[in-house]
Order: sequence, then C-alpha cells, then structure tokens
Amino acid sequence: RVRRAPPATGPRISQSAAAAASSPPPMLRRRGVRWLALACLLLAGLLVPSSSSSTGPAADRDGEDQAASACACSPGRESGPGAGAAQEPVQRREQLQGGGPESERAAAGAEVLLQGGSFTFGAAQSPYPEDMEGPPRVVHVDAFAIDATEVTNEAFAAFAAQTGHRTDAERYGWSFVYERLLEPGLAASITSQVAASPWWLPVQGADWAHPEGPATNVSLRGDHPAVHISWNDAAAFCRWAGKRLPSEHEWEYAARAGKADRLFPWGNNAQKLHARANTFTGSFPDGPTAEDGWLGPAPARSYEPNGFGLYETTGNVWEWTSSPFFPDHLQRTMKEMHYAQRGGSYMCHRDYCYRYRCSARSPNTPDSSAGNNGFRCARSLDLAPGAGGRLRFADARASLPREDL
Repeated sequence: RVRRAPPATGPRISQSAAAAASSPPPMLRRRGVRWLALACLLLAGLLVPSSSSSTGPAADRDGEDQAASACACSPGRESGPGAGAAQEPVQRREQLQGGGPESERAAAGAEVLLQGGSFTFGAAQSPYPEDMEGPPRVVHVDAFAIDATEVTNEAFAAFAAQTGHRTDAERYGWSFVYERLLEPGLAASITSQVAASPWWLPVQGADWAHPEGPATNVSLRGDHPAVHISWNDAAAFCRWAGKRLPSEHEWEYAARAGKADRLFPWGNNAQKLHARANTFTGSFPDGPTAEDGWLGPAPARSYEPNGFGLYETTGNVWEWTSSPFFPDHLQRTMKEMHYAQRGGSYMCHRDYCYRYRCSARSPNTPDSSAGNNGFRCARSLDLAPGAGGRLRFADARASLPREDL
C-alpha cells in the first residue's frame, strides 16, 4: 500500500514496477558460503545439485525487470491495493436506456470485412525501445472481420445480463480511475495509488457499470466504450459473441488501412490529432483542457473513421489483443502472462505516453482493468472457393486530403 503523493509529470514505469521493485534481489553467493553449505548437505547424506536453469530466481527477475521497463499506459492489477484475492461484492446494475440487441453478433456491433494480405508490421524507430515495436517486418494476415467500433456499454450489458458474467473489476471490488474524473471528495479520500503514476486511483466499486465508482452508472452512456475491462472479460465477451480478440498483426493491419510507414491511421499530420482522436490535451496530468471534446472516453463513432471504416483506432481506450506482448523466451521467465494492448487512450499525451501511433503497443496482465481499458472483436473468415466474390471487403478510400497520404 503506497501513500498518496502529489501528482508528478515524470516518466512512467510499467504496471509491473511496484511488484518488481518489491521482489527481493538474488542472493549473493560467496564462495566460502557455498562450500560450507555443500559440506553440510553431504554430511547429512543429501545431494542438492547446483542449478543454473534459466527458470530460476535470477531469470524470474530478468523477466520482471523487462516487464517493468515496458512502460504501460494503463496500470496493472498488481499495482493496486490487496492485489491477491478477488472479492465478490454485490452491486446493482442500472438498466441502460433503450432495448438490448436481438442477437449476440448484433451486440458486438457492425463489422468490417478485410481481405488480408501482406504488410509491414511495426516501426523502425520508437520513443520507447522497451516496447519492442521494431524491427519492421513483413507479415501476412488472412481474411478476417473486425468490429467497426469498440464494444459499447450497451453491448456489454447484453452480454452480462445473459451470461451473468462478473468482470475482474467486480470480483476484486475495485479498479483504477483517472483522478480528474472523480468527485473531489472521493479522490481526496483515497490514500493509495500507483506510486509512479499518482493520477490513477484505485476506486472501490469502480467497474464497467460504475465507471467512476458506485455513485455513477452508464444509463446514459450506452454508446460509450465499455471500460474497466480485463483481457479475461474481453475474451469471455468474444466467445459469447461467436468471435475472438484480434491478433496484433490483424489489429495493426486494420488500423493502418493500407497506410504503410505512417504514424497515424490518416497519415503523419499530428496537427489534426485532436480533431481525429481522443487523446489527452493540455498539460499532463494536472491541466487537462479536453480540446477534443472529452476528458474521458468518447462515444463510439465520435471521430471520422480510417480508410477501412474503423472508428477510434487511435486514442479513446486501449484495446486488448490475443497476442502475448513478450517473446516466448522472455515470457517464460515471468510470473504472469502479459498481453499486448494497442491504440492508446484518452490518457495518452505527446510528452508522456506517445502511444497513439499505429505501431505503438503496451503490456498488461489478463486480470488488469482501468478506466481506459476496452476492446473490439474480430473473427476469421473461412473463404471457400468462390466465396470471396460474394463478400464485400473494405478497401482503403482514396478520398483523404493529399497531405494525409
């Protein structure tokens, strides 16, 4: 439990930093101590071989340090209070205005069909080398469908009502909320936080149905993206909808919409950012101006779509993917799986979290949730011979201004 400190604007560490910092360093082994210990074991008639396995404590530390250095812009569950056991709070969910969708697939939203193909994934340069955006490499994706928007509160409410699913935020009893979205009295009463990013406060009773705590609800936010969604929750929704999470390759292919070597879905023109994406405007983190119209998440379809017809692939909320963030040889040394999130969020700022670029990525553990964690669904397309001619695949439009190409 970390005492609350005044917000700072320094560089962030990852959501694993608190856990990594609290882990004991590997034991210093002096030669004499090792020989004495071995002699004692031999006298006792025991044989304990010396281990140099890569899965030992030192390897665990190496993996945790790597996770800590990969600066995530959404805090992880292990950074909060009482990160051990999940609770089972009883909470009432307010009904959303309007009726629910007629089918699970309708609940997941309109889809965009993409024919797939080869493209350059990643970037040659990144302000965050620890994020491993590069080197750029040519990858291939098969034909797939992906939701045009992030999954909304209305869709998630239909899923929760039909399945009784309790999100990780509900089971643990808390989730992270940006302090400027809270009532001042509530924010002042919270005495724990993420040490390196004090603007994220662990709020008891915050979850997808109560985004800023028990006194709030989503009754008038049916078209907003569902937030406080963990990877586990997103995967469960996708299964219910007959879909899945997109892979990182699929997500970036869809976000780029045919624009290779470009920073943003529309090109490289950052001057148009706030007219096209929901990111943090003003002085981070204490001076938000909400120039783009939203301090928190914006409703689906608030900004113009990319060339494939996908909305809010930049900013708004981080989107989970099915892909592990770390390569296998690093992930094997870690205590928890870390999945890749893409797209950035309303908390991303040029001077703090420049991760609203097409190639940007961030890791988080599968039970982590915060007010800027969301997702969209995808599904594979089984193209039988001749089936492709009957499908209407999206094609990048050539109607964008020349300076955006």
